[in-house]
Amino acid sequence: MLGTPPRGQQGAGGGGDCGIAFGKAKNSRGNYQYAYTGLGPLTGFVTSTSPNNGRNLTTGGPFGNLVTNIDAEHFRGLGYSLGDRVPLTIEGRSFVFPFVRTFADVPIGKPLLYIDSRGRLAVAINQGDFAQAYRIGRPAGILIVPKPR
Repeated sequence: MLGTPPRGQQGAGGGGDCGIAFGKAKNSRGNYQYAYTGLGPLTGFVTSTSPNNGRNLTTGGPFGNLVTNIDAEHFRGLGYSLGDRVPLTIEGRSFVFPFVRTFADVPIGKPLLYIDSRGRLAVAINQGDFAQAYRIGRPAGILIVPKPR
């Protein structure tokens, strides 16, 4: 974790075949120096901030995915498994999306819930921009109730 509250972190879409490094001492602005190197040009790079310790959508990748701060363990503790259709509310709007392992598990243009490479629940559209399609900004409140037994 880098910087000071609200702390800055590399966000969704900023990883992959790359190297990251940060300084051991704070720079003249009081933050830790951050360096990123990749195999190609630095495009689609994003950062994210944590505005609170609640369960909010906190960042978006370069493709409009909404990444939550709900970790996989917490989400599975709500009783959901791969293949389930999960009812959720985002900014007061109700949805039901499939919880899948990968984008290929749904047709192109369809929404999905998945666990991203950092172990966080994310909402996306296969080959689309979820945030733009549903006109949802960030941060946004999300509510997922436990699965009925």
